[in-house]
Amino acid sequence: MKFDECIDHREVDWLSALAKACPTGIDCYYDGVGGRLLEGVMGHLALGARIVLVGMMEQYKAATPLPGPNLVPLIKARARMEGLVVYDYWSEMPTFRQRMAPLVRDGDVVVREERVNGLDAAPAALTRLMAGGNFGKMVLDL
Repeated sequence: MKFDECIDHREVDWLSALAKACPTGIDCYYDGVGGRLLEGVMGHLALGARIVLVGMMEQYKAATPLPGPNLVPLIKARARMEGLVVYDYWSEMPTFRQRMAPLVRDGDVVVREERVNGLDAAPAALTRLMAGGNFGKMVLDL
């Protein structure tokens, strides 16, 4: 077996070693441990990376539930989870607007937004937004 780097997750500074070993990010990660190891790897993923979950050993042996989401159902269901960033589809915006505009106009799709006016209103609006105190899109009119 050949490998380029070996990182001991028991070392105090293993995340720094991981970052040094993978300066452009991690493309593929096969995980049977979960918990803090998976969390650490997720902080170093490359664009388009893939993670294969095969076990959650850290979770299985924990006396109390670990913080964060329980990923075991993903394994059981052989489910896929994928990130989406709207900018990846920016070129489709004209088509989206063409299809969506009549739906909004005819009331088939209801757009909810909260509008606030001026920079003076921004801090309170942001606080409300981050606390989940608004409904729909928060819009700041300048």
